[in-house]
Amino acid sequence: AIWPKGSVRGLRAVGGFEVDETWEADTLTEATIHSLKGQPCYVAYKGISKARVEATGGSEVSVKVIGPDRISFETQEGETYTLRMTSPEEDAIDNVQAKNNKTDKWYDLSGRPANPKTAGLRIAQDRKLVNRR
Repeated sequence: AIWPKGSVRGLRAVGGFEVDETWEADTLTEATIHSLKGQPCYVAYKGISKARVEATGGSEVSVKVIGPDRISFETQEGETYTLRMTSPEEDAIDNVQAKNNKTDKWYDLSGRPANPKTAGLRIAQDRKLVNRR
């Protein structure tokens, strides 16, 4: 890519939004969306359903997942919303903890069961432990 790392500010989007974006390694890391009209916001981007969406002040925003690459959320006129993409490692750790909080099994960072000798993550008594072998 021409610009594998960078940012852009002040893009106008359909529905009355102003958007700032930051990307690294050709992947969106954060987007700030300022609602100019208080309309519902629809976002399409690869893996956006795993993004964290916060309003000004850090309060979490309720998001409707339309598909793995599409979300929507309600906005208030004049409010700013920040979308932060999660890393694959964060996703795997969160998913493993949620599904296996009473086990002592090993999982790789994608959340799949793994051999204890090669695993990178273990859930034991509701704690996440990283194996540094």
